[in-house]
Amino acid sequence: MSVVRQLNSEDAAAFHALRLRGLQEEPTSFGSAYEEEVGYSKEKVEDWLSGSPVFGVFEVGSLVALTGLWFEKELKHRHKAGIWGVYVAPENRGKGFASLAMQAAINHAFARPEIRQVVLAVNATNVSAIRLYERFGFVPYGLEPGFILVDDELHDELHMILRRPTVASPQGEITYVNHGHHLRPENLEGFFVGWPNPPSPQTHLRLLNQSDVVWVAMDGERCVGFVNALSDGVLYGFVPLLEVLPPYQGRGIGSVLMRRMLDSLRGRYAVDLVCDKSLEPFYEQFGMRGGSSMMLRRYERQSG
Repeated sequence: MSVVRQLNSEDAAAFHALRLRGLQEEPTSFGSAYEEEVGYSKEKVEDWLSGSPVFGVFEVGSLVALTGLWFEKELKHRHKAGIWGVYVAPENRGKGFASLAMQAAINHAFARPEIRQVVLAVNATNVSAIRLYERFGFVPYGLEPGFILVDDELHDELHMILRRPTVASPQGEITYVNHGHHLRPENLEGFFVGWPNPPSPQTHLRLLNQSDVVWVAMDGERCVGFVNALSDGVLYGFVPLLEVLPPYQGRGIGSVLMRRMLDSLRGRYAVDLVCDKSLEPFYEQFGMRGGSSMMLRRYERQSG
């Protein structure tokens, strides 16, 4: 099971090795050069990780994906954060690792109430990366021609931005409804972040309508979070999915959804779910505890 966390000084060697691999193998994807960073000392890399949040995805103990985050210090710019250094080694692509690292970085940024927007820059010809960022809600706002020169060839850079939606508070403009019957597919755009083969909004709506219990968080007509459960109506309840759209995370919406779901299932002997190790602290706040699980996944059916 993948583990996503912020890197620390103990991860310096693994981070530096993966970072250098990206700079060397895909120089047109980075503004920095391999020749500049290959000579960085261990202490310099450790200081780098101490001063700038970097999130990594670990698979079977090995670091397989990176995403960095920066914050502005100047008073008039403290409302901004930026993504940098997104990289997954080629042999680990197509498994959702980049999305996991991106999700962690965006969550960390918007957990700061002063952050109103997150920006990033990407090689204008890197279509797969642009599509990844678009799935998180990033939109282009500018193009810098000839941003970098690699092997005597100029490369343009696309600038993209993700704005924090205007939300007063989970008790204000966000409303919670215990069914999805009022929803239409167009209300459900943007979910299943990081899924290689995500369900369509139409399938998502069908999923909600056929669940035994549903809670959704609404910002006007837009669904910004949901949780669903399956139950035998007697002893057991199972929570397959809980998701909040990235720009709305860090506001307690997921916690409200989970509390309302557990209240709806309060008559059941057991309420179970499966989650990544990194999410266990979130569910522990509701009195849940970790345990062993067995799973069967048919990824060819992931989209429904």
